[in-house]
Amino acid sequence: MGRPPERRGREPPLRGLNHRRPGYLNQSYNLRPGDILFFRFKGDSVYNHTAVVTGHSRGVVLIAQHGYNDHSKPLVKPRRSLRAGLVSALALGVLTSCSADYDADDARYAGDYSSHPPLAVVGYPSTGTLGITQQVVWRIADGKADELASLGDPDHDRAATRKTAENWIASFGKGARGKVTAEFYDEGSYRQMVVPYLHDTGQIKEINVRPVSDDHRDVYRVSMAEPDPGEATAVQPWLPKTPGELGSKTVR
Repeated sequence: MGRPPERRGREPPLRGLNHRRPGYLNQSYNLRPGDILFFRFKGDSVYNHTAVVTGHSRGVVLIAQHGYNDHSKPLVKPRRSLRAGLVSALALGVLTSCSADYDADDARYAGDYSSHPPLAVVGYPSTGTLGITQQVVWRIADGKADELASLGDPDHDRAATRKTAENWIASFGKGARGKVTAEFYDEGSYRQMVVPYLHDTGQIKEINVRPVSDDHRDVYRVSMAEPDPGEATAVQPWLPKTPGELGSKTVR
């Protein structure tokens, strides 16, 4: 994918606004009113359309787009074509409300996203839980133990975290390089259980993610306390063989 138009210079941040950093989206539920979209249709080589997200209606994203009088047009219609439109017809670059320029993290994310298979999603992810899950799957696929360990919960023992990273790469590296579906269980505003299904190898892996404070900012991290290889590959008996069978609800 190309990049959204670059902004020259740097403006001081605006206080009191619903600000978040720019990035790329592959799921429509991450859009929210006030987001500014730069996009191109399949076959175009540059971003040549702009729209503002105005709301949601029964699962359909509504936008105000140049050239239309209707300020609540669906992003893609008819409804049955929404998935195909988001995946293949539209390449979305998002400059969210009052965002600063791209930084190193944004560039790294864009590179990661374009160099790995897309992560399929089932259940109830938040922006934070989806982002950390993508990072975990990508680092396992790349075989980068140090970078995977850096995603671990800082409250856990570092040696155990590093050994867990090595175990995950050894056990799941092959599967993570193929098709993966991540199921996000229950409501994820604080902590969330995520179950990646590695389709090429038929493996299932449970991970648990939560927000932590890192250098005075809230970020999501993953629990990595499985230094024994048997722990790393253990699967809870109630987890279904196919994502979505339980409606993404934990069995109590």
